[in-house]
Amino acid sequence: GAPLGPRGLEIRGALARVDLDAARRVPLLDAATMDRLRRCLDEGVSAGVRALIISGGSAGTFAAGADLIELSRLDPIEAVAFAKRGQDLFDRLERFPGATIAAIRGRCIGGAFDLVMACDLRLASEEATFSHPGPRLGFITGYGGTSRLPLLAGPAARPVLLGMEEMDAARALEVGFLADVTGAAELDGAARALAERICGASPERLRLMKEVLQRLSGASSARSLERRVAALASAAVCG
Repeated sequence: GAPLGPRGLEIRGALARVDLDAARRVPLLDAATMDRLRRCLDEGVSAGVRALIISGGSAGTFAAGADLIELSRLDPIEAVAFAKRGQDLFDRLERFPGATIAAIRGRCIGGAFDLVMACDLRLASEEATFSHPGPRLGFITGYGGTSRLPLLAGPAARPVLLGMEEMDAARALEVGFLADVTGAAELDGAARALAERICGASPERLRLMKEVLQRLSGASSARSLERRVAALASAAVCG
């Protein structure tokens, strides 16, 4: 059958797109999908892409997080390594030299929520929702969401990260998490128009501005703290 995970990177000049849609109802960020995403990012860097659009599924869900069946097979040491691979991938996405734009249609859940946090800009359809159900299932996100969401959404991040509520598109726009909200039919066109405007900037200016914004936001310090906490937690589990 058709392979699961991203369909590959579609490059048109300085603009590129990766689609998480797969041969299943809800795209998952399993190990194979994460590996394909990593290869797409590497390909985009090699091609000098200045704007990268990430889109998701078409059946009411942008994407979900890790495959819970896959996670259940991991022992504590393997689970820590799995989380680190995800952290490294999303850090790489955050450092992508071009601008990254998430075009979010429908539910954005768990690890997929962490993925769009690592993008520079987020556009969503009116019915989009964002949630982290992990605490209700007995775990917390391991892909960087606990440091990124408070920076992006302020106090609104706390109830979402605690699994108490989901954030709808209107609320996400209000707190500054989203750059814009459109109708479902207009989302792809809005993301493409934004990407085309960004492609007019020089690669050097894009890289410099991204570095300045990350330093001013405190993202690097927050991510460093999160990694130290994760290391202490893994030592407690495995010790």
